[in-house]
Order: sequence, then C-alpha cells, then structure tokens
Amino acid sequence: MAKFGLLGSSYVSRLSRYMHHDMRLPGYVAFWGRGGMKTDNIPEEIWEEIADFKPNCIFMHIGGNDISATVNPRDVAKRILDIRDSLIEKGVKTVFVGEIVRRRPSQKYTPGLTAQEFDRLRKIVNSALKKRLGKNLIRFKDISFPNDYCDDLIHFSDKKTGRCGIEKYMFHVRRCLLSFRLNAGQ
Repeated sequence: MAKFGLLGSSYVSRLSRYMHHDMRLPGYVAFWGRGGMKTDNIPEEIWEEIADFKPNCIFMHIGGNDISATVNPRDVAKRILDIRDSLIEKGVKTVFVGEIVRRRPSQKYTPGLTAQEFDRLRKIVNSALKKRLGKNLIRFKDISFPNDYCDDLIHFSDKKTGRCGIEKYMFHVRRCLLSFRLNAGQ
C-alpha cells in the first residue's frame, strides 16, 4: 500500500484536524503540520518521523511564514526546493508543493508587510517554484480571498455550510496524492 505524507505549517495541521487525521486515501497517511513552521525550523523529530514512515509521496505546504520585508522571495523559493530535494534524497518518490496562498500578513510571522507587499512577494516565490516544479506545484485557484478564509484572513474557513475554504483545500491535496497513486500504478 502507498504511504502518503503531508508536511507544512498551520494549513496542514488544520487540515489534519478538519479531516480527523483521515484523508480517505487508499493507503497510509501521516501528517506533519505545525503552526508557525518555517522552512528553516522544521523540527528534527519531524525529519525522524518521515525517515521512519518512509512515505512514497508527500504534499508539502510551507513558506508563507518565511516571507518578510527583509527576506528575498527567491531565497524562500530556494529553501522550499531544498526541502523538496532533501525529501527525494531520502527516498520520497514524488513531492507536491502547495503554492503560497494569498492572506493577510501576520505581524508575528511576516512583520513589516502590507497585504499588497505580501501578495507581490508570494507571487515571486510561486513563480520561481512553478519554473522548477511544473505540475507538481499545486495551485488553489478556486479558493477565494477573503470569502474562503476565517476571520483572521490567514487560514481557510471550516464553516459547515456549502464548500468552505478548507474543504476546497482538502480536495486539491487529495487529488494530487491520488494522481501519484494512479501514475505509480498502485
């Protein structure tokens, strides 16, 4: 059976809670999500858990908390790609990367930025990722800002009426992980 992993910041941890730790995928799934996680502070225990679990495919969503007024966006993209390369070196066959989504900047994680400046910088990161990853960069075009977001305008909403932001996010993540399974002939 295939083994899937989800690695990232609060988007991944919130998805795990929303799905009650069950992505309804044919295989084993592990979540490694931590609120506030950045590309340069993935805890060693997560790397150890990934090594022990030995996933075939990982969806990774990290980097939004790295964007700030003092960081070059191309450096953020490079660190994301370095993590991806490390995962592949450790035996992960496919790594999908979620684009950095539009959001309100957080003074805790993205200090000194206006919403417009954050949006401009995230687009530079996403463009650099798209050049290297192609179809393995997962876009969330149907998630609308601010309509599909919580009141904090950072995270996807999980309201119970209609298709909420986190549900749309879940479908994107499931679709890319299922595409790995289908393409791998599992």
